Amino acid sequence: MPKKRFRRAAVIALVPLVLAGCWDFVDINQKNIITTAILDKKDGAYMSYLEIANTDASGPDAKKDAGSDEYVFLKGNGKTYPEMRDALERSTDQPIYLNAMQALVLTENLTNDDIAEYLNRLRSDVNYRKRVIIVTTSEEPEALFKISKNGESIGFYIQDMFNHLNAQNQIFVRETSHFIESLSSSYSSFLIPSIGINDNALELRGYSVVDDTKTVGLIPIQQADGIVLLKDSKAHFQYFISAQETAYTVNTHLTKKKVTPYYQDGQAGFNLDFKFSAEVAYSTGSVDDGIKQELRSSLEQLLYDKITDAVWVSQKQYGCDYLTLHDTFHAIYPETYHNLSWAEVYPDAQINVTVSADLDTQPLMDYEAYRKE
Repeated sequence: MPKKRFRRAAVIALVPLVLAGCWDFVDINQKNIITTAILDKKDGAYMSYLEIANTDASGPDAKKDAGSDEYVFLKGNGKTYPEMRDALERSTDQPIYLNAMQALVLTENLTNDDIAEYLNRLRSDVNYRKRVIIVTTSEEPEALFKISKNGESIGFYIQDMFNHLNAQNQIFVRETSHFIESLSSSYSSFLIPSIGINDNALELRGYSVVDDTKTVGLIPIQQADGIVLLKDSKAHFQYFISAQETAYTVNTHLTKKKVTPYYQDGQAGFNLDFKFSAEVAYSTGSVDDGIKQELRSSLEQLLYDKITDAVWVSQKQYGCDYLTLHDTFHAIYPETYHNLSWAEVYPDAQINVTVSADLDTQPLMDYEAYRKE
């Protein structure tokens, strides 16, 4: 069975299990099973684009109609969210089912205005799957649906991309429940992954910065290593470092991160201590003790620069704590925290960073000698 058919079948098979315990059970074929939702805002109106699993294409007669679309689409709009939802309900004769949703996509047209109202509505909607992946985009909704691979759900496509990158510990992903919880706290700032289209394929563009209730900027993926090191306890990156005119490929793993807040003389601060393990994976030259020391020093400086640059952008460029250091400060100094305005304190907080790396120079193949042979 092709992968896309297996997924659709899995979604369809799961729904009866969820519904079986409900007193108002409705047959699966009488529900619109939403797999992806894209929300947009244009000309003062909210617009919703829903991707729906076509259960007819997986039924006993599916083979008779090879042209059946595996996903169909529903669109609704309104001046308010309730009006938008009513428009969706009026455009179909079947109830909308949200617990199978894989991805929620918010356009920048929407997030630049206000992200809080919609997410707060999700908190009170018991039918909404709170573990859904949430992303932002600058793309047109129709364009995203068109680039899904071989008729695959765009929601599964997004999930696949993040699962792959997350397995390599090179990104960090938060589910919708995390953002809802953040918006309910006294201080709210966070990052949402942003996706785009490149060469007719999806890619991670970077992270949208949310301050309070709306997005205020985008951190490009090329500048996001430091953020991942600060946010992911198992971050892993590969870097190319030169020593004595020879290039070395170094695999780097974050092994320990310690965040220690302090409050002295009316000023908040943090000591951030990072420890890494690293190994030289490839080189055209040998590694003696002198080169090893040079490589380790260069690697530590590179990592230090990435982390401190990420801190600087957070404090000075955006002035908001999407690194969530306030959570640690709050845990240690709860009374002090509640007497502070973190939005005013954070940009001037003293943040000290230390980095150390253990470098393993395992025996390397002498590729130059191999070529000579």
